Amino acid sequence: MKTTEICGAPGVGKTQLCMQLAVDVQIPECFGGVAGEAVFIDTEGSFMVDRVVDLATACIQHLQLIAEKHKGEEHRKALEDFTLDNILSHIYYFRCRDYTELLAQVYLLPDFLSEHSKVRLVIVDGIAFPFRHDL
Repeated sequence: MKTTEICGAPGVGKTQLCMQLAVDVQIPECFGGVAGEAVFIDTEGSFMVDRVVDLATACIQHLQLIAEKHKGEEHRKALEDFTLDNILSHIYYFRCRDYTELLAQVYLLPDFLSEHSKVRLVIVDGIAFPFRHDL
């Protein structure tokens, strides 16, 4: 298990990167991905489903181009399951509005992960936000 902190000024794309990673973690293994799932814990309310749909659609189209070049059955078969609905349904989204909800979600996370063994990425978008605004 590794922890990576992404920090920067507001508006530089931290949430965008997190949403992209939540899609990319699901890329099938035959394309070099890990075929996993993602947990997205949102404390700022900045998760945008429309944007994730755009990112997932672009990812699917990109992999379709790769599959056409490889012309392999494995790639074609993998793309049958790599659909927009499947991508969205394997991003487990939790909205935490204050630090109590965030702490509760973190406390419950081990049980959730044991029930969802394909989760390969846990994102906490805005870990400091609930602590700054609840004081």
